[in-house]
Amino acid sequence: PEASAYTAAKHALGGLTKSMALELVDHRILVNAVAPGAIATPMNDMDDEDAKDGSLPIVPLTRPGKTQEIASLVGWLCSEESSYTTGQSFIVDGGFMLANPQFNAK
Repeated sequence: PEASAYTAAKHALGGLTKSMALELVDHRILVNAVAPGAIATPMNDMDDEDAKDGSLPIVPLTRPGKTQEIASLVGWLCSEESSYTTGQSFIVDGGFMLANPQFNAK
């Protein structure tokens, strides 16, 4: 509820990533997106020390992500090792998108 603009923007990012990947492939430009879930950042009133097991039970891994976990994916996407990867959206959310809203940690 009350998140239609946010939701539309998130969905648009996936389509834009795919379209741009196809449009720019002839220029050998790779286009990918990173879609992080709850990450321990000041925006969420947290830092990496708050990313402890059990601190976020609505996520299957039971914790928010650490900034380094997002940075490592971005680093890989910027490296030669990802040179055959384009048009992809990488969800980094501790399994949140896999769980239904009724998910409860054990």
